[in-house]
Amino acid sequence: MNSLEIELQESFIKQEYKNIPGNLKDAMIRYVVHKILPGGFLRAVLENNLFLAVGKADDNSQKNLSVICKWFYNIPPSSCWGSPKIVNKYLTDKVLNENTDIVDQGKEW
Repeated sequence: MNSLEIELQESFIKQEYKNIPGNLKDAMIRYVVHKILPGGFLRAVLENNLFLAVGKADDNSQKNLSVICKWFYNIPPSSCWGSPKIVNKYLTDKVLNENTDIVDQGKEW
C-alpha cells in the first residue's frame, strides 16, 4: 500500500465520510490510486453527470451521493474528476507505482 492509498483510506475515518458504503470506498480508492474505472454510478459521478448518477444509483449510493461528491471534491486530486474528458485523460496518463517511478499503465480505455 502506498502513501496515497493510506491517505485515502484514512480519509474515510472522518465522520462525514463514514457512511459511504464499503464497496464504493474500495472502488473510489482503486480508481484514484490504480486508475481502475469504476462502475456506472461512480463513473457518472466522476464525469459530473448528475442525472446519470441518480439513474444508476442503488438506494445506498443515492443516500450518499452528496457525501461521495464532497469526498471527491475535498480529498483526491481534482485532476481525476470533473468531465468525461478529464476522466479519460486521468486514466490514460502515467501512474506512479509504489517505488515512485513513473510507469505506463498500458491500458486501453
